[in-house]
Amino acid sequence: MTVAAASPAPPRRTADTVRRVLGEALRLTRPVEARISPDGRHVATAAATPHGARLVLTPAAASPDGAPHGPGPGAPAAERHTPRWLPDSRTLLHVAEPPGGGPARLDALDTGDGTVRTLAQLPGAVEELHVCDDGREALALCAADGAERDGMHLGLPVRLGPAPAPERFAPGLGARTLHHVDLADGRRTEVSPPGLTVWNAAWRGGTLAVATVGEDPLPGGYYEARLARLDLAARTATTLYTPAGQLAAPSLSPDLRTAAVVEGISIVSGRPVTVDLATGAVGRPAGTEDATWLHHAADGTLWYAGWDTHGSRVGHAGPEPRVLWRDTVTLGGPAFQPALSLSADGRLAATVLDAPGRAPETVLAPTSGPDAWQWRPVTALNPDPGPGLAALTTEETRWHAPDGTEVHGLLMYAGPRAAGPRPLALLVHGGPAWLWSAGYAPGDVLGLAPALAAAGHLVLLANPRGSSGRGLDHARAVVGD
Repeated sequence: MTVAAASPAPPRRTADTVRRVLGEALRLTRPVEARISPDGRHVATAAATPHGARLVLTPAAASPDGAPHGPGPGAPAAERHTPRWLPDSRTLLHVAEPPGGGPARLDALDTGDGTVRTLAQLPGAVEELHVCDDGREALALCAADGAERDGMHLGLPVRLGPAPAPERFAPGLGARTLHHVDLADGRRTEVSPPGLTVWNAAWRGGTLAVATVGEDPLPGGYYEARLARLDLAARTATTLYTPAGQLAAPSLSPDLRTAAVVEGISIVSGRPVTVDLATGAVGRPAGTEDATWLHHAADGTLWYAGWDTHGSRVGHAGPEPRVLWRDTVTLGGPAFQPALSLSADGRLAATVLDAPGRAPETVLAPTSGPDAWQWRPVTALNPDPGPGLAALTTEETRWHAPDGTEVHGLLMYAGPRAAGPRPLALLVHGGPAWLWSAGYAPGDVLGLAPALAAAGHLVLLANPRGSSGRGLDHARAVVGD
């Protein structure tokens, strides 16, 4: 690619445009996670706003122009996130964080009348919340004060109150543990094996869980975690699989016979690994790359969502892998990775969709029939995202490295592409095993991409070797280089 020299815009005008469009990006309401009710009639969205996290409830069949609703006016003030439906499709379990700081609560929202009741106090920041299949129990993965986050959280600490000065991390601080909650009486019990940090878990009820675990509570322990079978009553762990890379997104089959987990590197996207819980046999389904989310359906089918070059992909993993949908858009979920939520019968899927020219919203699609995978918005969280963002164009580009390897990237710019030469800004994402994905206002590197493009730059978002989206071998190509 040849880039001609260009005269930059006056510094003051450029700076003003950067500030204005960066402000537009920061004012966006970003849906973080979408959950469809078991009966497929409502969708709950956890949304990050400039004023904190909130829940947005919308009917699945309604136009997004309708007014969304959430907890009623009498609900105690809190930032609310991590929605989980109970089987009655009316009660929405979720995490509530007090506005003044402190440990989180487990709250239940009656979506019929808007009332909220607190079920239990939780001993830290809740990073995962699971509901058992019959809706009587919950399992929360809690990070204690001082826990250092990993991956896309950039090592920022969990703080339930004022941070110490200077901030510090040390072995033995900030453990991540599992806590069982009886939803009938709110009784909370720690069920983690002593001495182990739990990074991710899968659970369907009872005393059996599978989890990625390790002895080191610092992020280095996440990169060395193994898959274990947990007995929550005895608080013991049995190793099922020790990986060569990192693990994420465990899943457990409804019959409790099979576990699955994604194996990759760094901010994990990778290949599924399955483990027979009776025999310990390990399987590696072929043909599935860059998975970030796994889900065992009622019929035993292993679903996945993940990256596909600059976009996203949904499919079935297993002996006969099948891609159900793929496109150059970003499907969002927890930890900024593609994920879905399926209705109980598997006929409807909900997720967050973010794409060039399309501000992020919660979307819904049937999984079969003539309209399969035609995503329809069910929220209107960003009706007027701003003129600077709306004027941007994003297109795919590719070129060859000196050794002939094809490299992919995205170009972002304002106005007509043929408007003449302009200065080039190359923005490098983190990683390895991360990527620039096709979105409305990419937020990595401090959100500078749309702001610089609006100010007259041609912005190149490159995905060289080491990036996600092109398979695990492509991501591993920079290891040790």
